[in-house]
Amino acid sequence: MLQFQAMLQTSHSAADSRCIALVGESIAAHALRQMVSLAASVDQPLLITGPEGSGKAAMAAAIHANSQNPQVHYIALRCSEIAGIIAPDDLGIPSEWRMISPDGTLFLEDIDNLPVEAQKGLLVWLSEHPRSGGRLIASTSHNLVELVARGEFDAELYALISSLIIPSQPLIRRRADIVALIQAQWDSNPNGLRPIITKPAWGALVAHNWPGNLHELHKFALQSAAEYGGRRLETAQVRRLLARAPITGFAVANGKENVCDSLDLHTCLAIEERRLLAEALKRSGGKIERAAGLTGLSATDFARKLE
Repeated sequence: MLQFQAMLQTSHSAADSRCIALVGESIAAHALRQMVSLAASVDQPLLITGPEGSGKAAMAAAIHANSQNPQVHYIALRCSEIAGIIAPDDLGIPSEWRMISPDGTLFLEDIDNLPVEAQKGLLVWLSEHPRSGGRLIASTSHNLVELVARGEFDAELYALISSLIIPSQPLIRRRADIVALIQAQWDSNPNGLRPIITKPAWGALVAHNWPGNLHELHKFALQSAAEYGGRRLETAQVRRLLARAPITGFAVANGKENVCDSLDLHTCLAIEERRLLAEALKRSGGKIERAAGLTGLSATDFARKLE
């Protein structure tokens, strides 16, 4: 309860209207800004889809900031963090949900990470506490239609949150925005010095697959400014920094996107391991024990690697 309450207290601040995730002049960037503008003009529930690290939370904040009532509360909750905290009470409604005001915008990040019983409790709570002066926004990195078909996501809740769906985009589809996005990250820290990146080094950044999307780009911007601020940054140094960036949220649907473009052994092994775990889960229909058997791991070790 205390942890959940602390999360709520830290998420009541107003959303930042300056959204680095929407920076760029590519077709994808223009489309994202148009979708955010459209979504901000209506108040119906909204589902943001897309791979991990592609800016879904930033898009939700931008939608709230550009809405008709940006001054009301903006409450953001990571469902992956509260899944193990909330518990249904005797009425089947997670008691912690009663701590959330029905006013303003409620953003539920990674809603697919809520257990089914918590999903049902959330559905009851939402029906009894309709949003007033704001709206409900949810995000997911998974195909909720497939989860509904497997009985892992409540069909009624999906119908409620998916009246409007907008997709975020992975960075491999926004290569023309890479330079602007990195520069915007540097600009967000006006007290720091920018590295002096050579033209070939910029080319290496644009050609990179960015498996961690904006999370990886943000980490690169921080590390490059901290280690090479005011100094020349060559291609070799860029590749070393990229090899140290977090490998998260890469797509598994397209094998070409999973190719490791680094020569760092640990980086490539991490990418391949994540691909194999994801493929095992896909083939097993999301069943941990069966997926573990496919990989030769125990269910405990498989679950630990997923975490």
